[in-house]
Amino acid sequence: MTFIGLAPHLLTIWRNESLYRRAVWRCRCKSGACKRAPTADLPGGRWSVCPYGILRGRHFQTCMAIWRAAQVSPISDWPTGWPAWVVGGVLAIDDAIKKIRSDAAKG
Repeated sequence: MTFIGLAPHLLTIWRNESLYRRAVWRCRCKSGACKRAPTADLPGGRWSVCPYGILRGRHFQTCMAIWRAAQVSPISDWPTGWPAWVVGGVLAIDDAIKKIRSDAAKG
């Protein structure tokens, strides 16, 4: 699955990471290098690598930082002045956050 497809699941885990680490998948990795595949049931189905490592990785962290900055001020040269992986990642995060907010508003 691509980052775009994983974004909603990553954000679900990111929002509740301490709960997932405590009660579901107890990996104690601290960086994007973790290759352990979860044996527990996490959002997004079967993972081939640890999602906590992805959350600490450069791709996710960069996309989240740019998404947060875009909430405050327009981003210079957006989107044509940015690499495709950044644009795709930020748009995936934006879509996932909109869906999470929409679902929460519905109850």
